[in-house]
Amino acid sequence: MLKKLSVAAAGSAIATLAAVSGASAVSFSGAGGLVPTTGTSGLFESSITVTDDIIIDDISLDFNDLTHTWSGDLVVDLTYDDGAGTVITAGVFDSVGGPTDFDGDYTFEDGGAVFPGAGNPIPGGIYSPNESFLDAFAGINVAGTWTLSIFDQFGGDSGSLGSWDLNIEAATVDPVSTPEPVSLFALFGIGALGVTSLKRKQKEEK
Repeated sequence: MLKKLSVAAAGSAIATLAAVSGASAVSFSGAGGLVPTTGTSGLFESSITVTDDIIIDDISLDFNDLTHTWSGDLVVDLTYDDGAGTVITAGVFDSVGGPTDFDGDYTFEDGGAVFPGAGNPIPGGIYSPNESFLDAFAGINVAGTWTLSIFDQFGGDSGSLGSWDLNIEAATVDPVSTPEPVSLFALFGIGALGVTSLKRKQKEEK
């Protein structure tokens, strides 16, 4: 019995598999430009067409070299269109900051800091979007057209965006690894140990 149990335990060790979870990240860049004041030439729009086959686990949005006086004028949205009838829009920010100015690099992602109500210019950093990106986009395939739109609601102030980045993180699972097999010598050793223990027990009982 001991021999059988020992061999079974060794066999179980051979069969043990380990899977390690990881994550892969990729970024897509969009063009910047001038943010026109209301009533001039409409809103600023910049689109990125993505062909990668990735399911979104996390998402963030970078504004590189964003400048604009009176940040409270701006309404900013991120829209996804898969080209097959699915269109999703999430508000990035809307009338925040009041009379303070944008002048720097800003990232928006779930879990970021609350947008400051004071300080001029607004410090560069990581802030929470007006509407949850994860609620809007988590679980969808990134392939499609992503459009950033910036609308200046009032005249008298203007600005520009250097460029923007769409950052996607997708959950992955690393290849399953198999431990080195136990050698036959080790198995025979385990079996011999079990037989010796059994004989010793029988001798003591006599």
